[in-house]
This record gives sequence, C-alpha cells and structure tokens, in this order.
Amino acid sequence: MQIPAAFVFGYMCDASIWLFNAINAPATNYVVQILLSLGAVVLTAIGIKLEVVGDGWILAGDKLVAVLSEVTKSPFSRVKVIFDIVMVAFTAAFSFIVFGLLDGNGHTVVIREGTLILAVLTGICMRFTDPLIDRIFTKK
Repeated sequence: MQIPAAFVFGYMCDASIWLFNAINAPATNYVVQILLSLGAVVLTAIGIKLEVVGDGWILAGDKLVAVLSEVTKSPFSRVKVIFDIVMVAFTAAFSFIVFGLLDGNGHTVVIREGTLILAVLTGICMRFTDPLIDRIFTKK
C-alpha cells in the first residue's frame, strides 16, 4: 500500500503547486516564502498526526518514525525531528557526491531554508498540535 500512498501524496503536492500557480500567487517575496513554510509546518504536523492516529495509509518515512518511536520509547515528535534532519543530511551528502554541490544539481535547488525549517520545526510543532488533535478525536 506504500506505493499508492506515495503516488497520492505526490499528486497532492503537485496539485498544491498548480493551485498556487492558478490563483497567480507566486511567493516571490522572501517574507511570504518563510510564512508559507511556517504554515506548511503546521499543516504537515497536523497531517502526520491524523495519518498516524487514523492508522490508515501511512507514508513510509512516517511509519518508520512511528516504529522507531515505539521501539526506543521516545516521543514521536522527537524522533521525527532527528529523522528529518538525518534525511536532509543524507540528501545534501548524496547531492555533493553526485553533483559536487550541497543543495542540488546546479539547475534545481533542492535544499533551502524551507527544507531546513520543515525538517527542524515539524516535530517541534507536533508537540503543540498533537494534544489539540488528541482532544478533538479522543472519545470521552
């Protein structure tokens, strides 16, 4: 089920890009880019929690974080931060080995501030959004 989930997730990411282009809302202003990244942090934190709580389609990376969290008895949010930072580091290392650049292939930049913001802040944000979601979806 991971392959269909990855395709759906990929198409939803593409759809958000198409939507921003369709409403003619380019984020050319740096402050707007940072604000959109921070908004993405909150939406991603909420989405991951709903994904894990729903125990339905869980993307491979999030499932690995859930398993590592369970095995190490560490909070999901802490494992998420470490996992995301390690993935960004692997991406930078792979990019450097293959292209000789840390941030992409020279034509497309794949690691910038938004990548780092999401890697570091998503797990931290989950410490605040998870209790809210638990209150909403926990039966009393």
